[in-house]
Amino acid sequence: MTRLGGYAESMLGADYLSIGFTYSQGTLPSEWMSYQTEINKPSPPGSLDEALGMVGLPLFLLDLRHAPREGPVHEWLNQEREHRMGSLPPHQVYPAKAWDVLFHIDRISSARVYKPD
Repeated sequence: MTRLGGYAESMLGADYLSIGFTYSQGTLPSEWMSYQTEINKPSPPGSLDEALGMVGLPLFLLDLRHAPREGPVHEWLNQEREHRMGSLPPHQVYPAKAWDVLFHIDRISSARVYKPD
């Protein structure tokens, strides 16, 4: 199976940058075109989301292209990890193979409708 980013990468080559998104907890839209929200539970134990949340920063970028090529960090990034994608069921992913960069936000919230005065 070819991942969606694989098509863009084949066209853009070295100009392609795959960015993954993780979060610790917060609210999400309950449906794609709805402004209602649902509360998400904290990250599942042992998940990619939980590990990045343990960093303790409100948000950060992690450039996996500069990760160690050997040792415990390399091994951890190249093992299958649970990752959640919003309100979809969690899935398994190999972080170092899936993305070039990870963007982590500790607490997320739903978009709000802007109403000018």
